[in-house]
Amino acid sequence: MAINFRLAYNQGIDYVDLFPRSSMEAVIDSDNILQYTTINVNIPVPTGTPTTQTITIATTQAQVDSPVAMQLITTGEQAEQDYSTITQFEVQNNALVITRLYNWPQQAIDVELVFQQKGV
Repeated sequence: MAINFRLAYNQGIDYVDLFPRSSMEAVIDSDNILQYTTINVNIPVPTGTPTTQTITIATTQAQVDSPVAMQLITTGEQAEQDYSTITQFEVQNNALVITRLYNWPQQAIDVELVFQQKGV
């Protein structure tokens, strides 16, 4: 049976809700909590046809050590085609390394890197 918990105190005939403020640091078992952080990156068109492209970004060591996903922000059919040219990517210390093996983009695109950090 589910119990609905409501933190409140009695004031006359009414109850006043309490919404305590907390943080990940205040949780005892914070190592099991996931925190998502994002970085927006503009990926320019590389000059020539290099297999790898390195883009400078500001990262923390926790972001480098955590799993990461990339999402396309730029809209349009051409942007989707340019995004699909990315074969693989890797986040290193203050760098995003992109590998393209088959096709090269025609225009710059904006992407969002989503980091899944464990704990604080």
